[in-house]
Amino acid sequence: MTFNIPVNDENVYYRYLAAINGMLSLSNKEMLVLSEFLKYHVEYGDPEVAITAVTRKRVQDKFSMSAYNVNNVITSLKKKNALMKQDKTLVITSSLVPKLVNGNIIVTINFNKL
Repeated sequence: MTFNIPVNDENVYYRYLAAINGMLSLSNKEMLVLSEFLKYHVEYGDPEVAITAVTRKRVQDKFSMSAYNVNNVITSLKKKNALMKQDKTLVITSSLVPKLVNGNIIVTINFNKL
């Protein structure tokens, strides 16, 4: 079965997270913040630049959030294993970074019998 979800450059990572959120249980705010970090991760091609003081500030400005609120969301994303520490750097869990094929995000879900 294939589902085609129309997206644009502004909402592609949010729509990606919304599509798989049944497995993640993220709040709307968590999806908004994580989608921005995913955007930076994919655009810069380097996991270490996705979550920095600069990108946190961009998230604050874009969503009119205080630094305190952004930090609370980040703490929640860490508890849900969406973010993790890698050497002293906070990064997005690799299994959540989408794979791009010809500029499109492809999601494959396997249901394995126990």
